[in-house]
Amino acid sequence: MIDRERFEHLAALSGSGEASAAEQSELAVLLAEHPELATEIADQNSTDQMIRSTVAIVEDTPLPPAVLQFLEKSRRDALSARTAEVASPEAGDKIAPFKSERPPRHAWSTGLALAACLALLAGLAAVWLRPPAASSKDIVILAPRGETGFTQPTIAWDAKAGQRYDVWILGAEGSHLDAPALYIAKGVQPPLSLAALQPGPALQGQPNPRATLLPGTDYRLLVCLADAGRIAGIAVPFRTAPDASDALPPPSLAAAQKLATQGRPADALMLLLQLPPAEREQADVQNLEHELRNRLPKNTTP
Repeated sequence: MIDRERFEHLAALSGSGEASAAEQSELAVLLAEHPELATEIADQNSTDQMIRSTVAIVEDTPLPPAVLQFLEKSRRDALSARTAEVASPEAGDKIAPFKSERPPRHAWSTGLALAACLALLAGLAAVWLRPPAASSKDIVILAPRGETGFTQPTIAWDAKAGQRYDVWILGAEGSHLDAPALYIAKGVQPPLSLAALQPGPALQGQPNPRATLLPGTDYRLLVCLADAGRIAGIAVPFRTAPDASDALPPPSLAAAQKLATQGRPADALMLLLQLPPAEREQADVQNLEHELRNRLPKNTTP
């Protein structure tokens, strides 16, 4: 007669690598006395491996600790259910008789197979409940916005390190999804000069189209995550002033302050964002940048 509960407990500890030296010795004695038990341990180890492989398929990154804890609890609950099935009602948690023939295969592995399914669902839940990835609609476009005094403005937006973006300048008419682009840039980061954009389909047929905008004209600026397509973003409108000039003044705090007092916060930001990093860290520059950002209009739908 063998204590089935004790055997299955030792087998579980051994399979998970948690058995002490004394427990390993005790299990070795049981296996020597009952060699047929080795097949049951092999079944358990095979099912444990199936569980781990199933979870690995869900995602190639480590699962959250809560999911791993859930998996371990499911495995232990399955073993407890097996123990309750074998023990007789009269014996309670005492020793249950051992039958020399091997127990039905399904009685040992059904619970563990169920644990594998539960682990898969837990892994999928971890993926489904993960915070959504960054969206192009979350991109904050800084310039040009509102009315700009330049026909060759610097294009600026808040970008994440290492992330590339696609940029379109569109006319004022039509859907931003399929309106012919005037200028296009792919896989870029800000700040971006207008000269860095390539002529788009709307300028086809024009000999040597110049990278410049027309004074007194309405446009839209669209910035999306690289390769996400136009549908992923919001086209932000802007307008060139009737007296807009071609080139921006050299970037400086004084020039930015002058544009800010003229009611053109986005133009002022164009200059601040082109300052060397050391100058941008200065308190007066940061204060002005914070003020200018608060004066920008919110992104609007196309």
